[in-house]
Amino acid sequence: YRYMEGKYPDSLSDLINHRYISNKNDIKNSEGEEYFYRVQKNKYIILGSKGKNKRWDFSETIRKKIFTSTNRECYMGGDDLVVRLIALF
Repeated sequence: YRYMEGKYPDSLSDLINHRYISNKNDIKNSEGEEYFYRVQKNKYIILGSKGKNKRWDFSETIRKKIFTSTNRECYMGGDDLVVRLIALF
């Protein structure tokens, strides 16, 4: 997507809207929930997935760290997972 469009998608749905992915289930986890996706400060891509309970199990403190810290790349809370990836611009 980035190579063809010159930027990262604004949402995972953009992958379907621009026909890079044809199956809507490819942007959903095994529980049928769409992954959390955000491009942060043009430096990081944050991907997350709610677990079977379909709610975020992270405390407010951990949620703040996910969006502000540059020291950690992977966060787990209950049955949830969030990964911070370095965006290659």
